[in-house]
Amino acid sequence: MIMGLFNKTSDYQKACENKIKELCGGFTPSDYFTEKAYSYKYEKNPTNNNEKAILKDECLNKTLALEDIEKRLDELLHMDCNALNSKIRQKYHRNTSEFKTQNDIDNFLGPSYYIKYHEKLEHKRLKYESEMKKNKQKELEIYTKYNIYQGVTVNVILPEKEIKLKYIDNSLSRGVATKYFGLIGLAIQDEIQQEEVNRTISTQMLVVDNGIVFRNAQKDGKDLRIPYESIISVEPHVNNNLKIILLENQIIYMGFVVVAIWDAVKIQNLINDQFMDIVNQNARGREFEEKGWDEISQNEPTNKVSDADEILKYVELYEHGYLTKEEFEMEKSKILHGKKAILECPNCKTPVNYEDQKFCTNCGTKLN
Repeated sequence: MIMGLFNKTSDYQKACENKIKELCGGFTPSDYFTEKAYSYKYEKNPTNNNEKAILKDECLNKTLALEDIEKRLDELLHMDCNALNSKIRQKYHRNTSEFKTQNDIDNFLGPSYYIKYHEKLEHKRLKYESEMKKNKQKELEIYTKYNIYQGVTVNVILPEKEIKLKYIDNSLSRGVATKYFGLIGLAIQDEIQQEEVNRTISTQMLVVDNGIVFRNAQKDGKDLRIPYESIISVEPHVNNNLKIILLENQIIYMGFVVVAIWDAVKIQNLINDQFMDIVNQNARGREFEEKGWDEISQNEPTNKVSDADEILKYVELYEHGYLTKEEFEMEKSKILHGKKAILECPNCKTPVNYEDQKFCTNCGTKLN
């Protein structure tokens, strides 16, 4: 018999158990569960016992289907599951599936419970919002100090090779030869060997309209430009470094140089996430372009759409009075931004695409 959330061993119950564990975690809550609990219940270190017990019970009494477990968990994370499990389910023997919202629990347990629970929840909410505000301010300070659009110091390992001289000290071997053979002439000599290694540099890196620039990184002292058309993706690498995967099976290894006594790893992870998000959403593999290497655009989005015919269609409708100016501007924005939701950055008011972007490409503000 397999011990776990369920005592029976039917394939369906095993599937339910595995799904619950996947979403909620085991003894330690999963990252998914922890993140949701913090944003819904304002708890940094939540327990998952009540949620797991409720999901298990609802699966067993067949009021919850396997495919609906994730949706149900999302409902439970908005509710007081301690009261739902210990009072409503265990004390009053009510079917928990009847309770879909916190309002259902409030109505069932009455005014006394309502006042106590919501006062406690409001206290946690205010504390949560205060911490989030501090974290947001700290992130903005980090993005300002390590501004990838203005230049950040990085250590880089390039795919090109160079020859380095390597000194081999054979003093130990020479001493052994002299001792046993008595002939210095037979002793092994020190060596200077050549080895081929990837070229490693420390330089300034910045993100521009067309890709990435490494300042003075070429052997002749010129900037090394990596266009988005040559970039396949950016992925995490060991020791908080990144690897930029290029066409032709080439890889650039890069690490941001962070100068901080505290939270150095956290700072590096923030910059890594920002850099990966921006570069990966622009990496595309098109023909190399010569323009746009001087600076990042401040007033217009980086994703240009070459098909002007669709815009001209709306221009004609606008000129003939079939569209208001607001409607025309909205349709034009949809075309220019891939028909996705276009909003403004809360910090600098630059147009941003909240569906695809995690960071503002102008000021680096993290988008929620």
